[in-house]
Amino acid sequence: MRAASRLVIAMMMLNVRRSLAVRPTRITLFGFPGGRSHVSVAARLAVELESKGHYPTLVVVDFDAPAIPRDISNNISVVTTSFKASAAHRDIFGKTHPLADPNRNFTWHDSLQIADRITAMQDPLKQIQLISRLESEGCLQTLQNSDVQEVLRNTEFIVADAAFHCSFVAASLYSIPLAWYTIVGLIPPILDGVGPSPAAYVPTFGSALSDNMTLFEATKNWFNSKTIQWIGLPIIVKIICEEV
Repeated sequence: MRAASRLVIAMMMLNVRRSLAVRPTRITLFGFPGGRSHVSVAARLAVELESKGHYPTLVVVDFDAPAIPRDISNNISVVTTSFKASAAHRDIFGKTHPLADPNRNFTWHDSLQIADRITAMQDPLKQIQLISRLESEGCLQTLQNSDVQEVLRNTEFIVADAAFHCSFVAASLYSIPLAWYTIVGLIPPILDGVGPSPAAYVPTFGSALSDNMTLFEATKNWFNSKTIQWIGLPIIVKIICEEV
């Protein structure tokens, strides 16, 4: 009888241990294109997830690959994509500019030139429109990549950098559960609880404002943030969901 009781207790404890154990999960992380600090953080998160017994895959643009730390585990799969010129690049540089060539694979230096050109613009609304178009067209290229599609078909969970909208689009298209994080506060308010908050005091991305704003600047900053939230993000999601 005692032996039977011990066996039952042992089996119960085994079931408890199994229920408390973390189930290994296939997790995908996206590196923010052109943001090597974002890619480095995503890679470190992948390492941590792998140490917990999960199977992470990191999706990055090829010119951001050098940002992945050298000590990354061999168990972490890295999928690289490439970006080519889109309609937005032709609008920024003109049709004859080398960066508008649709056959050109962008490099790290190219991404810096694009960022400098947008930053130099004086019209915040124009900046938002171009950034939204660049991200939507870049996301479209990422999600049309056959390797990325294969990864997403087998992904059970996405860990998303809140600055990269494509993570949320991928989660929606493939019906994958998602958790997000952010390494900066100066990002568009794409989700409740994600900065800037309050929008009247925390500068939006591309505004060139400080946290010491006049009433006019704070009002303009609030309108900029709401333009992204109400107009920019819906346009991005609509374009990508129609094309993918």
